[in-house]
Amino acid sequence: MTSHCLIVDLDNSHTQALSALTRKAGFDTTVLSDISMVEQWLQSHEPSLAIFDLNLINDRLELFDLPNFDHCEILIMAEDTTLSVCTKQSNAGPVTSFVSLIQKIFSPAWLKIAGQK
Repeated sequence: MTSHCLIVDLDNSHTQALSALTRKAGFDTTVLSDISMVEQWLQSHEPSLAIFDLNLINDRLELFDLPNFDHCEILIMAEDTTLSVCTKQSNAGPVTSFVSLIQKIFSPAWLKIAGQK
């Protein structure tokens, strides 16, 4: 069974490098730049890993209540790792209880180098 990875981010150079890295790790990777397309994508996919830019997902945290995220590791990338910007709750509980927040300090160049190792 293929493991799916969903990346939702607007930064094209960043998503290209991150996508290459996840593909190298064995994921069938999809990149979306529009948060409104996530629900449609989830109708036919169940991701094992989902990576979101905080600026895109912060107003749509209810998406994490969808059944296809039940067995998914969710990473939220933020320029700043303060959780105060991510204050909403979903039906599954506080956001901090089921996602990991990572600081978006890595460059596309670093991601490309990491993917070559």
